[in-house]
Amino acid sequence: MASCRCQSVIAARTLGSFGRPNRPVIAALGFLLALVAAGGFIGVRETLDQTIRKIAQVTEVVGAPPLAAIPYLKLEEDVAANSKRVYIVLGVLATGIMLALLMMHWLWTPLDVLWFRGLRKFDNLLG
Repeated sequence: MASCRCQSVIAARTLGSFGRPNRPVIAALGFLLALVAAGGFIGVRETLDQTIRKIAQVTEVVGAPPLAAIPYLKLEEDVAANSKRVYIVLGVLATGIMLALLMMHWLWTPLDVLWFRGLRKFDNLLG
């Protein structure tokens, strides 16, 4: 048997070192993608909604104006329920912001360090 004497003609290139993933950029892109997806969902839902809500829409669909229109009357219970719902949503929103800040403080970087890093970047922008 003949032995093969092989020689490499082209040297192999080494890959550069890979750093850690840029988590803030990934989180920001995920948030932006979620906002775009939510906006697209809302747009599609509004486009496909065929509900008739106004007198002009009834006239357009039927071809004749309606004989009567019943106005919507707001009851005190409805107003109270709506204001209670607004307070609940604001409370959930405030709690979510606080939890997000706490998770950022514990899992990523302390908030004081983040604050001074932001101030330094803002100062560099101003010159």
